[in-house]
Amino acid sequence: MEVSIEPKAAYLDGKVVEGKDLKIDLEEFKNSLAQAHMEALNLAVNAAIPTPEVLNNVIAKAHMEALALAASAGILTPETAPTVISRAYAAALNLYEKMKKVKPELAG
Repeated sequence: MEVSIEPKAAYLDGKVVEGKDLKIDLEEFKNSLAQAHMEALNLAVNAAIPTPEVLNNVIAKAHMEALALAASAGILTPETAPTVISRAYAAALNLYEKMKKVKPELAG
């Protein structure tokens, strides 16, 4: 058994609001609320606001950015070693290919 109230009108701030304008699509409202929560969380993480809900994400983001910076600077640590070494290897291969074009006797 379902019981509900369907208002015909409402009086708000000196104006009459018709019943059809008072209806809420619950699914749309739920999706809107979830989207707003996700956007607020994203904003808080990007602003590095240290709240319990955000702190783990802020720390993870800072860690990833620090690793990326260290790797791009060629700083060798246990965490950056695979990236730094693979970049160095790719640069060496690139240099080798360019040198082969200048000195074909290097191919071998």
